[in-house]
Amino acid sequence: ASDLSVVRTWDITKDLTWIDPVCFDGTHLWVGDLRDLGIHRYRFEGDRIVRDGTFRYPGGMHFSQGVRIAGGKLYSIHTFGSMDGLFEFNLPATLDKTVQQPTRVWEIAETRMHLEGFD
Repeated sequence: ASDLSVVRTWDITKDLTWIDPVCFDGTHLWVGDLRDLGIHRYRFEGDRIVRDGTFRYPGGMHFSQGVRIAGGKLYSIHTFGSMDGLFEFNLPATLDKTVQQPTRVWEIAETRMHLEGFD
């Protein structure tokens, strides 16, 4: 492509209310939602977008502030809630209501102020 023009849009607001973060892994669109503390997976079927499951992580992580999919792993960063850090998860083939546990964590030390400037 020679430019960044919008060629198609989809409305997923019937499923999600607070859309953040967003990641496209080349196959699926991954969309976080603060409302239910999940990362929703969508697949494209022709001109349609179809919800394909929700990745669930421990509630103590609160909401994801960034997500990346690579090598069969999901990486998510969290600095709200009781669990702060960059977390690595194995990515299951099927996403259901099962809460996934991190397999690895890189802790983020917060001092007196939240990393985004909130006390």
